[in-house]
Amino acid sequence: MTTMLDCYKNASVAFERWNLTAFTEKQQHLQQLHAQLPAAFQPACQYQLNYAEQELLEVQPLVSPTGEINELYTQGRGVSLMLVESCQQNSLTAFVAMVTALLIAGNSVIICSENTELNSLAEAIIAEQALPENLLQQLAAQNYSELLAQDIRNFVFIGNESRTAELSLALAARSHAITALVAETDLDTLKQSQDPKLVLRFITEKVRSTNVTAIGGNAQLLELGSAG
Repeated sequence: MTTMLDCYKNASVAFERWNLTAFTEKQQHLQQLHAQLPAAFQPACQYQLNYAEQELLEVQPLVSPTGEINELYTQGRGVSLMLVESCQQNSLTAFVAMVTALLIAGNSVIICSENTELNSLAEAIIAEQALPENLLQQLAAQNYSELLAQDIRNFVFIGNESRTAELSLALAARSHAITALVAETDLDTLKQSQDPKLVLRFITEKVRSTNVTAIGGNAQLLELGSAG
């Protein structure tokens, strides 16, 4: 249990630092990771990076009737847990896509996998040190249940659909923040891993408000609905 707790604490510290990192700097780290991946898995990584840039790079302005400046932006949710129970070849492609989306969204990731080939790939990624320390960690598959006792904010499952109901119930029984299950169970079409909006499942939306007027507001908006 101590090992699991240390792993979670390290991931929490890594998340706090990574989440404050500018999006463009996150991109640079993940482009380095992309370059170090085997060629077969690079498209899955680049695909998620491209769509994440479209969704997350620009802060969205929100119109306000009272004169302040409101901006919609995104942050990561926190420590993420990925459980891989499939040994199919496509599970490695799904893994790369999911890890890329989780990281570019601003989260840290703990991988629990029983796929030996995937474990070797994860070990190689961590060893290359393209990412900050403890941002990506790896443990044996059986450790996932102990980690669920911690405040995990994203949960990704790659495996058989028959397991999803059990995992959803385990997530619902937790006393921490609500954590949705993102499951890649169709390892033929990789429907979830090829979703261009995947990154949006791993973020928190926030609004930044700046008051720039001492009195008054946006007259055009204030007069809406006031015409007799």
